[in-house]
Amino acid sequence: MVTPGSNCRFCGKPITFSQQHTFRGTCESADCRMQLTKDDLSEFKAAEIRRHKKRCDLAAQFAENHLSTHSPSAIPPAVYPVPCMKGELTELPTDRRDQFQKHLKTCVDDVFAEPLNEKPQGEREAEINAQIASPSPIVIAACSTCRGDCCRQGETHAFVTKELIARVRRHHPTASQQEIVEMYNSRLSSMTQEGSCVYHQERGCGLPRELRANICNSFECEDLHYIRLAPPSPNLVMVSLDGEVGVRSQELQWSQPE
Repeated sequence: MVTPGSNCRFCGKPITFSQQHTFRGTCESADCRMQLTKDDLSEFKAAEIRRHKKRCDLAAQFAENHLSTHSPSAIPPAVYPVPCMKGELTELPTDRRDQFQKHLKTCVDDVFAEPLNEKPQGEREAEINAQIASPSPIVIAACSTCRGDCCRQGETHAFVTKELIARVRRHHPTASQQEIVEMYNSRLSSMTQEGSCVYHQERGCGLPRELRANICNSFECEDLHYIRLAPPSPNLVMVSLDGEVGVRSQELQWSQPE
């Protein structure tokens, strides 16, 4: 049944009551459904840009109110917003430590149940190794100002997987099961950020980059994505925002590598 006056929003073809509500005013044509998807993506991107611009305005206002005065000859700083981690340091609960160690042992046991294959299996090894290398000063400044909001997702697994342990084993082919377990257990601290990853400590991640999951070395939050795409500036200010409230800031002056 076609509801009188109901037409596809793109081609104008009459549509049913079900199509009007279930498919948001489009007919069954693949072209019209594709156009709907494109419009959705365009609106999503526009909303993301509006959200970023608002965060930039809030960061600029915080910087203006809290930063020291720069000399008139100085290059005006580029101000960027970053997320905000506000967790408190607390003793690592025994149950959280036990959950991680159980998860770690399972991953290590699974890897050592198979023969050592020094060739990467389904991994972009060169790209991963590049991400393990030290990040740029801009990334360091952004993440240290945020203090690890994304690390909350690590919980009691720390993104340790069988694939990660296999990579570590390839890098340390003579290491035993217990030695690899100890690489991780020895870096657990008695104090961690409450409600975050078990390795989220006072000064950041307790794991060296080579022992972290690839997602930990490569993840970009929305703010960091925009910072990376912005024109280079030798004078930067990162402002950590908790919602719409500025919490802390960090200034960075650096020279871009030639």
